[in-house]
Amino acid sequence: MLRMRLKANEALGLASVERLLEALETVQLHQVHLDGEAIQGISMDRAQRDLFKHLEVKPPHRDHVA
Repeated sequence: MLRMRLKANEALGLASVERLLEALETVQLHQVHLDGEAIQGISMDRAQRDLFKHLEVKPPHRDHVA
């Protein structure tokens, strides 16, 4: 689904699939342990959040990232 939407954006001249995937691959999962408790979160910049919104794809959620 995501690749299909990326291809559609490439056809519109917005960016190549490779550039869009490169932007998305820098989304990071952070995990720390405090007092025996694991705390995790996802790091995305505004451009990455906007890209997910533009592609009409839900951004990753910390509970669904391995």
